[in-house]
Amino acid sequence: MTQVSNEPDRSIYGEFLLTELIDVDQLQTLMEKFTAATGTATALLDLKGNIHVASGWQDICTQFHRVHPESCKRCQESDVALANDLEKGGKYNIYRCLNGMVDVAIPVHVQGYHFANLFAGQFLSEKPDIEFFRRQALEYGFDEGGYLRALSKVPILKEEEVKLKLEYLSALATFLAGAGLDKMKLNKIMHELEDRVEERTRDLKEAQREALHMMEVAQDARQRAEQLNATLKGTMAELERSNKELQQFAYVASHDLQEPLRMVSSYVQLLQRRYQSKLDEEANEFIAFAVDGAERMQQLIQDLLAFSRVTTHGKPLEPTESGLVLDTALKNLEALLQESQAEVVRGEMPTVMADPGQLLQVLQNLIQNAVKFHGEKPPRVEVRAEPDDGQWVFAVKDNGVGIEPRYFERIFIIYQRLHSKTQYGGTGIGLAIVQKIVERHGGRVWVESIPGKGSTFYFTLSNGRTSDGV
Repeated sequence: MTQVSNEPDRSIYGEFLLTELIDVDQLQTLMEKFTAATGTATALLDLKGNIHVASGWQDICTQFHRVHPESCKRCQESDVALANDLEKGGKYNIYRCLNGMVDVAIPVHVQGYHFANLFAGQFLSEKPDIEFFRRQALEYGFDEGGYLRALSKVPILKEEEVKLKLEYLSALATFLAGAGLDKMKLNKIMHELEDRVEERTRDLKEAQREALHMMEVAQDARQRAEQLNATLKGTMAELERSNKELQQFAYVASHDLQEPLRMVSSYVQLLQRRYQSKLDEEANEFIAFAVDGAERMQQLIQDLLAFSRVTTHGKPLEPTESGLVLDTALKNLEALLQESQAEVVRGEMPTVMADPGQLLQVLQNLIQNAVKFHGEKPPRVEVRAEPDDGQWVFAVKDNGVGIEPRYFERIFIIYQRLHSKTQYGGTGIGLAIVQKIVERHGGRVWVESIPGKGSTFYFTLSNGRTSDGV
C-alpha cells in the first residue's frame, strides 16, 4: 500500500469531498481500536490513491518493504492490482504481493456511488517460507535478524476471516459516509436557505428603502399640494373679490351713467326739434349724429348693466318648463318674426333646472340673432333639445350667413362684432350674456357653422339640481 499522503487532491462524491463526507479523525480512532482487537492493519484510500486513514501497519512494511526502492515498487504494484479490479466492479480483491504479503481491498459505496477503497493487508494466509524471506533480505540488503523479527509479528489469517472484517469496516465507513452525505446535503440546503433568506432580506430592505423614499416623496407632494391648495384658495378668494368689485363697478357705472346720458340726449333732441328749420343741412346732420351716438351709448350701457346682472340678480334654479319659456320668447319677438317673415320650427322641449328669466334671455338672444343674420332667403329657425348623459343639449339652428371657424370663440367675447353696425344692428354683447348665463347654470355653449349655409348654436342644461342658487 502507498504511503500516507497530505496532498490536497481528494476524491469527490458528487460535489462533496471524501473528507467532507467522513469524519476522518473519528474513523481513525475506530479503525485503531479495530486493529488492536483483531490485529489487522487497515487503511482508507480515495480513488486517487491518497491515504486518509491508516492503522496497525506492520513493521515489515514500514521499516523494510516500503523503504527500499525496489521492494517498494512491489508494494505499489499490489495497490494498483487491487484498485484495478475494484474499478471493474469487483466486490472485493485479494492479492499476494511479490514481497510475500497478502492484501485485501473492498470498495466503499454511498448511495450506489464508488467513492473510496478500504484496504486490509500485511498479513500471511499460511506459515511463512523462512528461506524466501532470508533470500529477500539478502537481495535488498535488509538486516536479516531485524527483518525476520518483523516477519514473526505478521499475523497469519484466513482470507475469509479478513474479508468478513473488511466487510464490517466497509459497512461502517459507508454508514459514516452516508451520515456525512446527509449532513452535507443538509448543510447545503441550509446554506442555500441562508443565501435565499439573505437575498430576500436584501430585497425587503431595498423595498423598505423604496417605500420610505416613496413615503417621503408622497409627504413632500402632499405638503406642496397643501401649499398650492392654500395659494389657490387665496387666489380664488382674491379673484372672487375682484369679480364682485368689477360687477359692482359695472353695475354702478352703467346705472350712474344713464342719467347724464339721458340729459345729453334730451337736450340734443330738443335742439333738433326747435332749431331744425333755422339751421342749415350740415348743422342738422351734426345734431343727428349726436342723437344717434347718445342713443347707441345708452344701449351699450343698458347691455353692460344686463351683463353684470347675470350673477348679481340671478334667481335660484328651479324645475322649469323650457317649452313655456320658448313660448314667451317667441311672443316677445313676434313683431321681428312677422317683419322678417321668419319661420320657427320647434321640437319637444324638456323640463330643466334653470332660472326661468335667464333661460328666456338665452333663447330670445339666440333666436333674435338667427333671424337678424339671415341671407337672401327668408329666415328659418329650428329649436330643439335632446337628452345626453344626464343633461339636455339645446340647439338653435338657422339658414343664415354663417360664421367662419376662426371666429367661433371670438363671437362670445363682450362687444365683439363681425359686421359693421350699418350692416347688422346691435352692440355685440348678446352672445357674451348667453355664455355667462349658461355657465352660471353649469353648462357650456358652442357653435357649429358653415359660411353661407347657416349656424347652429348649442348649449347644455342639467336635468338635475345644481349647486348654484339652490
